[in-house]
Amino acid sequence: MASICTWSLTTHLLSLDEPQYKAATQHRFLKAAGEGRVPTDTLGKWLANDRLYIHAYIKAVGRILALVDLPQTTTPLGAHGEAAAPETQLIDWLIESLAGLRREERFFVEMARKYGITIDLETETVTRVAGRDIQQVVPDGAKLPGLVLFEGLFSSVGLPPPVLSWLEAAVVFWGTEKVYSEAWGWARSHQQEMNDNVAAAAAASSSSLQDADGGALRTEFIPNWANQGFVNFVQQLAGIIDSAVSKAVDVLGDDVKTSLVRRAEGVWRELLVAEEAFWPDV
Repeated sequence: MASICTWSLTTHLLSLDEPQYKAATQHRFLKAAGEGRVPTDTLGKWLANDRLYIHAYIKAVGRILALVDLPQTTTPLGAHGEAAAPETQLIDWLIESLAGLRREERFFVEMARKYGITIDLETETVTRVAGRDIQQVVPDGAKLPGLVLFEGLFSSVGLPPPVLSWLEAAVVFWGTEKVYSEAWGWARSHQQEMNDNVAAAAAASSSSLQDADGGALRTEFIPNWANQGFVNFVQQLAGIIDSAVSKAVDVLGDDVKTSLVRRAEGVWRELLVAEEAFWPDV
C-alpha cells in the first residue's frame, strides 16, 4: 500500500527560511565553544543573558498555563489508543519545561561557582513613584540584542485569537528549544572533530584543561545541552503542535489552516532573528 504523506506545520516552518535557520544554529560562537576558544568573560556574559532568558521564558509559560482550557470531559480510548487531547499534552509539557528551566538555572549558578565565572550583568536601581527602591534590574543596554528581542517575543504570547489560542506560544517554545538543541549539537560536532584529531588519548583527556574557559563549556555545558533526551523533549512538543493543527484543520477546513500557518510563520521568523542575535561575538 502506498504511503500517505502527512503535512506537518513544524516541518513546514523548518523549511521556511533555511539560511536564517542556519545562521541561528551554526554561529561562530558555537564553533568556538566546541573548540574550547570561548574566553571565560564572554561565556559569563552569555550565561548571564541566558539566565535572564530563562526568567522571561518562565513568565511566558505562566501566561499560557492560565490561557489553556483543559477538556472538561475525558477522552475515550479508541481502538488505536488515541492520545490525550493536545491541550492536556501541552500542559504536561509546560509543567515539565518549568521544572527543567529551574534545574537549568541552578546548573548555571553551580557551574559558575565551580569554574569562577561571573554571570551577573550591570544593574540599575528601579524605584516606585513614592521613591522606595524595589529592585536592581539589568538595563536593555547591558543585554545581548537577542535577549531584548526574546523578552519582547515572550511577553507577546498569550494574546488569544479564536482558534488554538496557544499556537504562537507553543511555536515559540518549540522553536527556541529546537534551535538550542540543533545549535549545541552542531557545537558538539566540532568538539568531537577536534578530539578525533588529537593523536594521544592522554592529550585528549587533558585538552579541556587548556580551554579558554577552563573546560566549562566542553566538559559541562555542551554535554548538558547536546543529548538525546533533550532532542526527544523538543520532538514531543512538535508532535503536540502538529496533532492539534491537524485536528483543527480536519474540523474547520482549509481556511483555518491558512490562518494557522500565517500566525505560526510570523512568530517563527521573529524567533529566528532573535536566536541569531542571542549569540555573542567571539
